[in-house]
Amino acid sequence: MLNSWPLAKDLQVLVEIVHSGSFSAAAATLGQTPAFVTKRIQILEKYAGNNAAEPLRSRRGAD
Repeated sequence: MLNSWPLAKDLQVLVEIVHSGSFSAAAATLGQTPAFVTKRIQILEKYAGNNAAEPLRSRRGAD
C-alpha cells in the first residue's frame, strides 16, 4: 500500500477523463501531456488496488 493519499490533481484528472471522454482530450483540457494523464491514473490505480480506469479504456479505447 502507498504511504500517502492521492493528490487532488489525480482525482481532477480522473474527472476530466470521464467528462471529456478520452485520455488525450483530458490532457489537452488540463494543459498536460497524455503521458502525464496516464501516470496520474496509474497512481490512482495503485492506491485503489485495482484498475480504476479500465472501464474507460475498454469502452472508449486507451489513447
